[in-house]
Amino acid sequence: EMMNQERGRLEERMAHLKRQFNILTGFQNNHVSNKVENGSLVTTASNTFFFGLAFGKFIFGEEIIMVLSLNSPIGKAFVDKLKGDQISFMNQTHQIKSIC
Repeated sequence: EMMNQERGRLEERMAHLKRQFNILTGFQNNHVSNKVENGSLVTTASNTFFFGLAFGKFIFGEEIIMVLSLNSPIGKAFVDKLKGDQISFMNQTHQIKSIC
């Protein structure tokens, strides 16, 4: 019984990883958009965000990138916003400087 439970957990984890892989492979690296959507790298005065997967803090060289899902609370605040828009979230204001 314990082996069956562990097998079930592993199958659930594998299905989750496959869904994340499908999301990542769905990003078009040559696609340019002027609004925040899945695959957008968004720069504000104080933070850099990549929207696509819920990963958390990612350190790239000396830069910290917050890798978040658009379904997260802050992701929902950013979705469909444009360069120059301001977003207020948890008593912080973020003005979008660029979207790649």
